[in-house]
Amino acid sequence: MAMFTRASLTCSQCGKSFPLNLNVKPQAIRCPFCQKEMASDMIEDVYTAAGYVSDINYRFRKYLNERDEPEFRLSVWEEEIHYPYEDTE
Repeated sequence: MAMFTRASLTCSQCGKSFPLNLNVKPQAIRCPFCQKEMASDMIEDVYTAAGYVSDINYRFRKYLNERDEPEFRLSVWEEEIHYPYEDTE
């Protein structure tokens, strides 16, 4: 079995998500739906973060095989939440 780290971006302009190819780092990232472009200085950070998650999950699998340690997997996502005090005016 092979493991593959997948990443996606959500565009705040149109609200749609789209996948990233982590094997090829582009010069520019543009939302395929509304064509808004990500700031170019963020591309390296996005790929670095995805690489860290992939490396951590690789080590979890390695420790399971080599040390018989419990396996974990790291997934990262963000969601918007509203606190009750935000609804009062």
